[in-house]
Amino acid sequence: YAISARDDTGAKITHVTLRGPNYAEWSKGFRNALGAKGKIHFVTSKVVKPAETAPDYDAWYQANCTVIAWIFNTIEDKLRSTISYRETAFEQWEDI
Repeated sequence: YAISARDDTGAKITHVTLRGPNYAEWSKGFRNALGAKGKIHFVTSKVVKPAETAPDYDAWYQANCTVIAWIFNTIEDKLRSTISYRETAFEQWEDI
């Protein structure tokens, strides 16, 4: 769940913007960037949302919100609105 100063939520972590038909290119770049940042498991379901009472919930929540921000920063506005109601990065990834 570690977040560092380099994990800016305003960052666009891949140069490819998802526009719809370029999903394969965007997905590859985004997954590579997440892997480099140690956050790939937030979209592969290997990181499971802990109970809100769990001691690691706040750390998970912060990391999940960071990944969600990165997703939002790399997709077109019209596509963003279709996933904005999802609460976890994994749920958003599955919708995309």
